[in-house]
Amino acid sequence: MRNNNVNAGLNNPAAGEISDLQRQMQEGNARVNAIYNAIGEKYYNANKGSVPSEYEAEFAEISQINESNHNRLLRIKFLNGVVVCTKCQADNSVESTFCSVCGEKLPHVRELDGVNRCSRCGKPLSPGQLFCGVCGCPTANKPRQAAEEEAPAEEAAPAESAASVAESTPAVSKCPHCGAVLDASDAVFCPECGERI
Repeated sequence: MRNNNVNAGLNNPAAGEISDLQRQMQEGNARVNAIYNAIGEKYYNANKGSVPSEYEAEFAEISQINESNHNRLLRIKFLNGVVVCTKCQADNSVESTFCSVCGEKLPHVRELDGVNRCSRCGKPLSPGQLFCGVCGCPTANKPRQAAEEEAPAEEAAPAESAASVAESTPAVSKCPHCGAVLDASDAVFCPECGERI
């Protein structure tokens, strides 16, 4: 059987030239692919407002990938301590509440350690908490579901065991305005209604 490898034969006096020609072919093919990509990108940009029906799936996939990559870039910036303003696209410190360029309120919540935190003071927030319990800043959280609030009450424990439990656990305080349970002993504002405690 004959070997079809054009580079076969170490004793071939033309091996160096063959190698150079193969490298040049690879470089030429890479350049052609780059030109195809440039043409495709120009075509995409020129037609993304009115997508040709035969390319709908490809255009949709490109849009989805671009959006995912944009969100990944925003997350990378956030993890590096930078938040991007949604109005003017300026970079701001993750500690900022308002954009330093246009003054727009920044929509982020600090969660560098994986904990949902207040964007103003950095204190941890509970799910459903509408206001920070420390600084009173409104959060991006949604109100708790009615079903969650209407959970069946547990049966009262016997008086003896309730007294011993009360000694071992700190007293739970409630908001005088709405009755919400206050998780943090250092809370200055109610996490549910935002009123000063």
